[in-house]
Amino acid sequence: EILEEKRDRDQDGRYETITSFKDTSPVSQKRDKNQDGKFDAFITIKDSVPTFEEADSDFDGVPDRFTFISDQGLLEEIRDDKERTGHINQIRYFKAGEKIDLVAQDKNRDGIHDVRAIFNDEQEKESVEVDGNQNGNFDTWGTYGSKGIKNIEKDENENGRVDLIEVYTNGK
Repeated sequence: EILEEKRDRDQDGRYETITSFKDTSPVSQKRDKNQDGKFDAFITIKDSVPTFEEADSDFDGVPDRFTFISDQGLLEEIRDDKERTGHINQIRYFKAGEKIDLVAQDKNRDGIHDVRAIFNDEQEKESVEVDGNQNGNFDTWGTYGSKGIKNIEKDENENGRVDLIEVYTNGK
């Protein structure tokens, strides 16, 4: 029975991949993605399918990317700490395991999305919602077409109704 498999692909004496097994099935894996001798990706495996990855994408020693994968092996979401603050400030949601459906950002690190961008099947930005004053309510909405921004609607006095509409031609 295999408990652990270690691989040193570049034969420098340091393992780039260590896979742990339970009852002959892989259950986790550690990877050194930049061959610096430090593991920077930790993967959970269920029924031989990776279902979660915690990674240090900028190789500073701190995990900053968390990837969630369905039991069928389809990418569901990626959570990033893009600003290196210890807080998730961007989440990308995927449909069909590959196309971005929605990108949400938390600009003020309060755990509430301040910006949401929705994408179509061609991976073009379709619309954006912004909580400009960061009070938990979206107050600016933009729609996009093939030539860029089409219009922007704003609730400037925070009463929940659109007060201003800007219409653009050819994205300008």
